[in-house]
Amino acid sequence: MACHRLIEALVTSPARPARITVIGEEPVPAYNRILLSPLLAGDTDRAALTLREAHWYAEHGVTLRLGERVLAIDPGKKRVVTERARLDFDALVLATGSTPAWPAVPGIELQGVHGFRDLEDAKTLAEIARRGGQAVVIGGGLLGLEAALGLYQRGRGALSVSVLQRGGHLMNRQLDAHAGALLKKTLRARGLAVHTGARLAGLIDDGQGAVAGVALEDGHVLEAS
Repeated sequence: MACHRLIEALVTSPARPARITVIGEEPVPAYNRILLSPLLAGDTDRAALTLREAHWYAEHGVTLRLGERVLAIDPGKKRVVTERARLDFDALVLATGSTPAWPAVPGIELQGVHGFRDLEDAKTLAEIARRGGQAVVIGGGLLGLEAALGLYQRGRGALSVSVLQRGGHLMNRQLDAHAGALLKKTLRARGLAVHTGARLAGLIDDGQGAVAGVALEDGHVLEAS
């Protein structure tokens, strides 16, 4: 989104560069990541996230190189090396979006462990919700709660969802303890299982390389399948 906003400013600037190239590892142009949670929940469709169609970039003289990962940057030679090409630049802007923070616990590499940051993540989580089972969301901040509610809503009763929050109350960066307790009560009334003060010990292997559960430091185990 930051990249797209920059491009919109550049193409209308009197001092616009002669050439503008956008390199993105994702296979689609920039989209509204804020709407990923409603997309997961089924409250909106993919088209609503589109900021500009690919033809808009072409019409404004912007070259899109999508589905192409950058492997290295050489500031001295002013060169970017991708999976497919070596590209020279006069000015380089890094607008790489966000990367999920993975807890450093045993089992984090197991199959069935997913982040929630892009379109592919939302698609994968929606498929999981439709299959049903037990899902555990690690993190009781804003994005974690949006993911949990989206999973629960998309699951339509077939998927049970638990939220683990390491701190003493939900959304501890935005809310005080009293407000966090009220939020916890509200989410439980909506059908979510909420665990605060839950310190993660590790993820449990089902014996075939996939996650089967979440182990907490206090000895409790939550199924995740």
